[in-house]
Amino acid sequence: MKKLSFLLVITLLVAFTSKAQNSLIATLSHQGHVQMFYGSKALTKAHEAATTGDVITLSSGTFEACNITKAVKIIGAGMAATAQGGNTVLNGSFQIQVDDSDNICTLEGVWSNQTIYYYKANLEIIKCAFFGSFVYSGAGYKEVRFIQSKIGHLSISGGSTAAFYNCDVAFYTKYTTYDLTGLVEVTNCVVRTNSGDFQINKLRPISLYNCIICSNYDSGSNCLTSSCNVLNCIAVGPGAQYMFRNIPNQTNTVVNGGFEEVFKTYRGTWVESEMYELTDEAAATYLGSDGTQVGMYGGILPFDPVPSNPQITKCNVASKSSLDGKLSVDIEVSVAK
Repeated sequence: MKKLSFLLVITLLVAFTSKAQNSLIATLSHQGHVQMFYGSKALTKAHEAATTGDVITLSSGTFEACNITKAVKIIGAGMAATAQGGNTVLNGSFQIQVDDSDNICTLEGVWSNQTIYYYKANLEIIKCAFFGSFVYSGAGYKEVRFIQSKIGHLSISGGSTAAFYNCDVAFYTKYTTYDLTGLVEVTNCVVRTNSGDFQINKLRPISLYNCIICSNYDSGSNCLTSSCNVLNCIAVGPGAQYMFRNIPNQTNTVVNGGFEEVFKTYRGTWVESEMYELTDEAAATYLGSDGTQVGMYGGILPFDPVPSNPQITKCNVASKSSLDGKLSVDIEVSVAK
């Protein structure tokens, strides 16, 4: 049975290889049945045909975004283009509003620089890069989990419940003081602040564990409030000396010196490709509560941008079979470690 399944996969690959090289493809998996949709509207078509629990897999390339109203799992080819292949881009702003309290909606391995409006859903964001604005808006908040993702502008308010694991995140606080009534926990993340849009003193309360807080301006107001719970974190950059002034415990560390004391390449200026790797010395020195390094590469979910599902990065099919009737197929698959 396993051999038959494998041969079926090979057959599908052979059938669609020539078209896949030039087309955007969305694959909808529903109770063992597979449908294929093509073109920039493929995601929209797949979502329209999907029901709760279905899986939509997207090829690399740019798809027109659509509002997500069903508890489905959408898996792209990755948040960042690599030598093995391109990333999956969602073009245009869209909403996530799933009226389903019993099921989880998942986005994995996609990239967007547009505004994403989250209204209500049990939502997981895994290995995604969102460099526009991710806005918690409206009533009826549910739980959101961000895992191994890069979130450039996150606006959060009210009764939101959210958890962040091994992410790069900047909380957008320019116009609002966030007196949160929900629970927001940030674990093994890099949190960026500056004197403009990302002022960490306006975000309260919040819990941070084993995080690196990058302070990009020198000001006594650039500090966490006493309502925050902060353990085993480090602060680095201009103004880092003020970050923990209101935090009573002694488990946090101010790094004297610049960003070069902690990061291999990050120097305070954000660029999309930055991965916030620590120097060897910093990784061995600044440890979290579990004994692993603070930041994105510590804990039980070290940052890795490769999607968790296998990605076909190469598929070469011979133009004709050999004399004994065999057809040569060369497939290369990439999968997260």
